[in-house]
Amino acid sequence: MIANLETLICSWPGCHRPAAECQSHHIDAWSRGGETSWENLTPLCPTHNGMNDDDPDNENHGRIVRGNGGYPGHQRRKGDPIRYSGNDLLTSGWRGLTYDYYATRHSPPQP
Repeated sequence: MIANLETLICSWPGCHRPAAECQSHHIDAWSRGGETSWENLTPLCPTHNGMNDDDPDNENHGRIVRGNGGYPGHQRRKGDPIRYSGNDLLTSGWRGLTYDYYATRHSPPQP
């Protein structure tokens, strides 16, 4: 559930399906040892969850990976640029709000 609060929509570029209608997708596939943790989960609609290549060496449709700022995006093949959803909701979830808070209004806490 917490993963759905990160991006608020399906993480596949061009899809605008609300996260509430999505499945929790393991970025590093559970079947390949990926953890069930918020860092490894992102919402994908049933169609895009089924299209995602869980095996990074099998490059039929590409896969969801984490890129800039930790945001999930689609990478067609290893080394290709990561494409992100153009929907503003991608950055309206908790990750975007936290980034905006520290980047524009406050300095991050010092260790």
